[in-house]
Amino acid sequence: MLNTDSKDRIFKQPAFCVGQFRFIDLQLAERQSGKSWTEVRLKAFEISARQLKSDLGANDMLLRCTEGFVVVFADPDPERSDAVAKDIAGKLNTVFQNDPDLTVFQIQADARPVDRADLSSALAATLRIEEHSAYGRVKPGSSSKHQVIKEEDRYWEYAPMWDCLRQMIVSNEAIARASMPFGEFHGRGVMLGGVKARDYMELDVHAIHSVAKEINDATKLGELASACVHIHSKGLADKSARQGYFDALSQIAPSLRNRIQLTLEGFDYASPFTQTQEIVRALDMMGFPIAITLPLTFDRWDMIAKLKVSFLAVRWVQGFDEENLLRLGHLTEQGSKLKLATILFDVNTKPILKAAIDKGVRMMTGRAIIKTSMSVSLMNNMPYNRLAE
Repeated sequence: MLNTDSKDRIFKQPAFCVGQFRFIDLQLAERQSGKSWTEVRLKAFEISARQLKSDLGANDMLLRCTEGFVVVFADPDPERSDAVAKDIAGKLNTVFQNDPDLTVFQIQADARPVDRADLSSALAATLRIEEHSAYGRVKPGSSSKHQVIKEEDRYWEYAPMWDCLRQMIVSNEAIARASMPFGEFHGRGVMLGGVKARDYMELDVHAIHSVAKEINDATKLGELASACVHIHSKGLADKSARQGYFDALSQIAPSLRNRIQLTLEGFDYASPFTQTQEIVRALDMMGFPIAITLPLTFDRWDMIAKLKVSFLAVRWVQGFDEENLLRLGHLTEQGSKLKLATILFDVNTKPILKAAIDKGVRMMTGRAIIKTSMSVSLMNNMPYNRLAE
């Protein structure tokens, strides 16, 4: 997405004209799609990127950030920039309206001043997203269309979870991986865009079985072992798929269940709350510790108080963003009032690690902690100065 000399081009110039910048905003799409945004986000970004790159000039730059895309036009003419941006937005609207998964979206092209600090943040976010996608990467010249990643093609890696208070590794986040001829995929990316309840259930049940086996094998060897498994509300919301989860969990020996933390994903204001309560109650009665993943802007703490969960969880995708760090601090503070510790996934730099500790986060995973491994075993002693970036 970025030319290799983008950073030099940006910082060697003394100034950019406001007319060179246009922001292609996907935030409205996120708000309109509600809870389905998680499932269609990758598709929306991929379609947008293809359209943008096909319509931009060879010397124009495209920077992806969490809210959408910043376009840096080589020509400082604001009228031309405005016309091109609006034309791209119109084309995207047409493309999205013809896609059954994306008909709800309306993309907006917004022109606004962008100073050097804003651009630096966008560039940093772009490089991070490009290098460390939450989904994976299709190999150049290949396509994931009509491809399938079967269960036997997947394997699991574990990101150690560090407890900053106890200074030790207390669990391991299970992450799906798949190395295919057409690309490398991880996390929900191994679903290749599957958005049906059964797609989520099959991946999550595979995780449950794999983690339970790893913990059982480690226990037989006399090792301490624990893991965190993500399960998505998309699968739990479907009655038949939900039964698939419960059947898989009921097969785990009761003595191992307190070593498998279930982290609920996809919960938001639009989720049927009564159903969420019933699911959490059922999982708790089976003996599993439960975490619930929340957006940083969440503020319905009366709802969380009614759920029998042990942890709040956040996946950090924002880069070093002061506003979101303040939101993180507010979330940990509200969690503390409910006697709930906070887990932060994907802590990938030391500045974020330090800020998270300062904001009251209790447990973290990511490259700033320890690299992923194939083991669910725990490390009793892991002081801060031994953590790796």
